[in-house]
Amino acid sequence: QSENFYFFAFNAIAMDLTEEVLQGEISELIGTPYLAEADGVRFKKRLHTFTWGDNEREMVTLVVQFGSQQARWVHFVIDPGSKHVHLSPAATGALLPVGAAVPNEFTVTIHGFKCSARPAAGQAPNANILGQDFLKHGPYNFTMKEWNSSVQGLLKKKRKCVVV
Repeated sequence: QSENFYFFAFNAIAMDLTEEVLQGEISELIGTPYLAEADGVRFKKRLHTFTWGDNEREMVTLVVQFGSQQARWVHFVIDPGSKHVHLSPAATGALLPVGAAVPNEFTVTIHGFKCSARPAAGQAPNANILGQDFLKHGPYNFTMKEWNSSVQGLLKKKRKCVVV
């Protein structure tokens, strides 16, 4: 196995997911600029996900806000194998007040739901990870079994977008 990969239960998050890729290729693919201001967004109960990369990582773009700071669009890799939500240095820098120290854990609002988040670390430091803190406890709740069925169906049909 390549040392460039860090394997989670359902996704391989590669080192190729850089800030440049998030700002460029992924933002162009879905038509939403990474970390752009998100004003007046109405939240829907259905989330539209998309796949990206050679490993067809399942991703979603959601509005994230820290306290009363400006809400921003953040591209996430969906990983139900991760217990926590992790935010990249660029995302935490854009969300937290200018010059604020980044705590080990902090509360953010993701698409209207408050949950805890942590700074990204390890072998995928630039990836924003949407883990169980949001997936299992948020208003968009779905179980690991449903997630597995969704992923299996996606891979069989080779679709580029799925609604969960």
